[in-house]
Amino acid sequence: MQATAVQPRKQIPVASWVAASRWLLLLALLTLTAGCAEFEARPRPAPVTVSEVIRLSHKDVAAKEIIRRMRAAGTVYRLDAGQLARLHDQGVADAVINYMQRTYLRAVRRREARAERHFWSMGDDGYWYGFDPDGDMDAPY
Repeated sequence: MQATAVQPRKQIPVASWVAASRWLLLLALLTLTAGCAEFEARPRPAPVTVSEVIRLSHKDVAAKEIIRRMRAAGTVYRLDAGQLARLHDQGVADAVINYMQRTYLRAVRRREARAERHFWSMGDDGYWYGFDPDGDMDAPY
């Protein structure tokens, strides 16, 4: 059996480690700042008011364009039957009125869904358990 000489490992100068770690830190910071710039929140357009919907309708702006503007702004309309009828009487297209009505219904459903998630929790045994926030579980519905 031949004995092989073990070569001593080359020592890397400390200055090289410091320079390498500085470059690595700079690269990490650039990556993070680029990522933050990529996910920057865009400001929403101002809400499309009911009077603006009426004005756009009188200017013969297409219903699809009015709905696109309302959707982009994320406006939710809580209108009663009388207000909806007045919009119709003032020449607002049915598609626009229907969209306005659906915005409120969707908002209510989203809110209920969020509340429902907080109502239930999974137990250690894998079953879902809820709680009665009002404390009247036996009350008739």
